[in-house]
Amino acid sequence: MTTLAKETEGNQPERAGIGDIVKIDGYGNSLFEVVSASTTSFVDMEVEYEYTEYEVLGLKDKRNYLVDDTNVTIVKRAGKGEEGETQAMNYERVDELLDTINDYRELWRVLGDNNNEYANKIELTKLKLKEITGGGD
Repeated sequence: MTTLAKETEGNQPERAGIGDIVKIDGYGNSLFEVVSASTTSFVDMEVEYEYTEYEVLGLKDKRNYLVDDTNVTIVKRAGKGEEGETQAMNYERVDELLDTINDYRELWRVLGDNNNEYANKIELTKLKLKEITGGGD
């Protein structure tokens, strides 16, 4: 049996983890955050190999890319924020909060807001958003 790119104990390539900041060959100095990883193994009578594919988020363009592990260089290992969230998770949380604000505004428009229920929920959601983003008014 032929073994291709098979990892052996003591000769394991360094693998990126979720939340790690990486560079990708062919993308210059652009930075990306690893948001998922998938390892595939193939074995038959003649060949055995394994490879890892990452889904990464471009930190500037906010686009997702699929890349092979041979094209990835780890720049910084994942650091956890105060609540243990990675940067990609923060982006998702910001999107959720903005959706929530829009939902409350639509409910207010359609149903009215005589007792300020929706206005109060919008303000609370804005405070959460400000806390996550560190934003101003």
